[in-house]
Amino acid sequence: MLSTPEPLGCEVIQGNPDFYGLGIRISVYLQWVTTWINFVVDPQSAQAAYDINSVFVFALLVATMIATLAEEPTIQPVETHIMLQFVLGFFVTTLSTFGLRYPASSSEQLPVCMLVATNIWLWFASQSNYRLAGQTCDPPFIFTFSKQQLSGPIVNFCKAVSIIIAVVVYPPF
Repeated sequence: MLSTPEPLGCEVIQGNPDFYGLGIRISVYLQWVTTWINFVVDPQSAQAAYDINSVFVFALLVATMIATLAEEPTIQPVETHIMLQFVLGFFVTTLSTFGLRYPASSSEQLPVCMLVATNIWLWFASQSNYRLAGQTCDPPFIFTFSKQQLSGPIVNFCKAVSIIIAVVVYPPF
């Protein structure tokens, strides 16, 4: 006795092309690839690449936080997940393959601290259905290893990963 599912009571998330439209995604992916190629061709330029990527990470985090914390948010909580993937990608491309590079100054550590804090905030403090206040429909889907509804086990997995990132990328000692 299978019943047909009722249609969702929420509108489909239209997305914000200013944050992750096609042009933004292409430029982010090209930045990752060119950073990796730069490390292969000129390993001595790692610090300069880290500095440049830190500027992009800082700009993405500030824009995401402004849009999220505004009185009338212009970004859905689930869209913050997409922005965090962009930011995490920058750190993956600027950290060495065989060990972590630690930034030398506190100004270089600021984007890392902001990333860790935003990532933990997303998974532990945002709304339970990852929608804006007043929306009561089912949680949206994300694509981690396959299409997953943003609830239950996948949220617990993302919470665990956010703690692991905090410990590995920015250790407390």
